[in-house]
Amino acid sequence: MSTPALEILEAPAASIQDAGRKGWRSFGVPSSGAMDQESLRQANRLVGNRDESPVLEIAFGRAIFRALASVTIALTGADASASHPLWRTLRLTPGESVHLRGAKSGLWCYVALEGEMDAPHFLGSASVYQRAGIGRMLRPGDIIRRSRDFRTNTIAGRFLSPEAIPDWRHPANIEIWPGPEWEAFPESSRTRLLEGDWEVSAQSDRTGYRLQGASLPGGPPGILSGPVLTGTIQVPPSGQPIILMRDGPTVGGYARLASVSPPDLDRLAQCAPGTRFQFQLGSP
Repeated sequence: MSTPALEILEAPAASIQDAGRKGWRSFGVPSSGAMDQESLRQANRLVGNRDESPVLEIAFGRAIFRALASVTIALTGADASASHPLWRTLRLTPGESVHLRGAKSGLWCYVALEGEMDAPHFLGSASVYQRAGIGRMLRPGDIIRRSRDFRTNTIAGRFLSPEAIPDWRHPANIEIWPGPEWEAFPESSRTRLLEGDWEVSAQSDRTGYRLQGASLPGGPPGILSGPVLTGTIQVPPSGQPIILMRDGPTVGGYARLASVSPPDLDRLAQCAPGTRFQFQLGSP
């Protein structure tokens, strides 16, 4: 039997996410899950949960919630100008509120609850996928419930070492791997991709990040729709790349120039609109 743990007071863009929905892409169901999977894992480890346990994912680091009981949480991800420190366990007393005032760097903030959040599952995951009506965004007044299994005295004082905390202010180059249509693009377009500066567009969301920069012309015309993955870089006729993210489609009709390496996909996810970065070529 679960018990009330947190009450959402303000959350303009927050949902419950976990490690994602595995094994359903062949049926047209995106993986979904936390945009920054490493921050998800670190939050859960701090409070003694399984790596894949559900957490609150808060876009733009803006939310207010309060404890309804004595609970232990951890905040990770974006530097959210929070009332409480990030990257360590936090013991909250009943009625104590946590304010996230907006991300100074990064984009997605995560809240893990000791004892795990009690959330409905669909196809093996608690991750909200709003476009398909799987769950919904959180609203003021929503109650986050906790399972009965918690061990507060075993996790007090946990923290991530300072050198392990990401610095979202200075994104490093993002590693990419050649995609199925890599060789079909002219060398000039491949060079522009690797040597140009790219900026995350404001028209970006959990489905895909649109990039602004030099146009990449010369992609193969009239290709057949084919499978795509999270991190696939597609190039539409406009020549401006789109990177498919956690809620992205499973099939696409644009040329698949490259894909972002899985570790760097987490860092890319934390690039807020307006962030500039470069790509570097690696190999799987």
